[in-house]
Amino acid sequence: MKRFLLLTSINIFFTGEIIMPAMAEQKLPNFVILFADDLGYGDLGCYGHPTIKTPNLDRMAAEGMRFTQFYATECVCSPSRAALMTGRYPIRSGMCGDNPRVIVPDSIGGLPESEITIAEALKTKGYATCCVGKWHLGHKPQYLPTGNGFDSYFGIPYSNDMKPTVLMRNNEVIEDPVVQKSLTRVTRKRPWPLSGKIKTSRFSYICRTLSRMSPCLPPTVSREKVFVGYLATWLKRSIGAWGKYSAPSAS
Repeated sequence: MKRFLLLTSINIFFTGEIIMPAMAEQKLPNFVILFADDLGYGDLGCYGHPTIKTPNLDRMAAEGMRFTQFYATECVCSPSRAALMTGRYPIRSGMCGDNPRVIVPDSIGGLPESEITIAEALKTKGYATCCVGKWHLGHKPQYLPTGNGFDSYFGIPYSNDMKPTVLMRNNEVIEDPVVQKSLTRVTRKRPWPLSGKIKTSRFSYICRTLSRMSPCLPPTVSREKVFVGYLATWLKRSIGAWGKYSAPSAS
């Protein structure tokens, strides 16, 4: 049975807007969560990096709210994502362990059905929801995004450095194994589930898929020598493009 979730009269969204009770009768705002593995505090232009350019995110930071202190509940994928999705410590949801520390391709479990995700809570308020990118909270049908409040899903179920890595649309595998070199381009250029004219409010959870660079490098190439250049290119092509998805038309 789902745990009871108390929704307060003041809803604070990631855009920095505070929605007061008087506004609750109006259409609620769209908002987006952008999630990136292994992105350092100083890797964005708005946080002072001298050479990596992220103009879209810099603009969002300038027009909205930029935080200078943040704590994650874990330093690895599955437990930290469980906390983000549920607002609860991963040890309370059973998504925290030692061996393995994250969900792997032969894992049989995932985020428990009893947990309430952000998407499930927003569905009760009439939101349309989508998840694009790396999920990593379980790849069995009942644990996928479509079983956790998301209307649609397009991405990989776990890290791109885990084999076999597959590409999924909702609950269907559409590429096995996934083509690593085109993964970012595919997730960027496909028709977005919540793009276009949708009358209801929208919530998009976007997690970059190409979080690990090792599978995309020839074995003779040094990871250390190309890291800075790789990071800059990845940020420009992947995270740097996020700004144009931040405010889709809802009219």
